[in-house]
This record gives sequence, C-alpha cells and structure tokens, in this order.
Amino acid sequence: MGIAKDSNRKLIVVFGADWCPDCRALDGIFREPELKALLKENFILFKVDVGRFDKNLSLNEKLGDPIHNGIPALVVIEPTGKILTSTKGGEFSNASKMTKEQVLEYLYRL
Repeated sequence: MGIAKDSNRKLIVVFGADWCPDCRALDGIFREPELKALLKENFILFKVDVGRFDKNLSLNEKLGDPIHNGIPALVVIEPTGKILTSTKGGEFSNASKMTKEQVLEYLYRL
C-alpha cells in the first residue's frame, strides 16, 4: 500500500489464477500499449493468486470477498487506503470476451 500512497496512484488488486482463461485474457489486455500506459500512470497493479479458490482467502475476505462471483476479480483502493470499487458482481469473470475498450472504459471511470 505504501508505494501506491507515495506515488499517489490507486492500487488495483487483481485476484486470479494461472489455470483461469479469463485471467490470462485480462493479463493480455493489460499488456496492450494503451492500457499499459494508463496503468503505469495512474495505478499500481498487485496480482493475487487464489489457486483453486484455496489460496490467499484471508486477503479476499479482508477486501469484501470479490471472488465470490468469479475471477478475475478487481478491487481498486485509493492511495488513502479506502476501497473505491470492487468487481464483486463478476464484472471481469468473462474477460476473454471483453474488448480492450471495455477494460479502458472501466478504468477511466475510476
């Protein structure tokens, strides 16, 4: 959290797993030049491996159980430490069908 606060950037906690096709798709979208630039300027990305929904569950609980409706799940935290938003509704659980523009639109709203 200190790096995000010191750089005045929001922290995006991304819950996912290497076996998850939608998680891999979101990773790919995050590597697109436009998204990469937006993320670098405004956010700190912190990836959390949930394994087979058996790892890092205490962090998941602490952040309001964002993985309840699927992964990848994002929690965006302001530099002050306050949770700004969470994809508790499974908004990114179909990331393999999402476009770069849809992800950009979500991030621009933050």
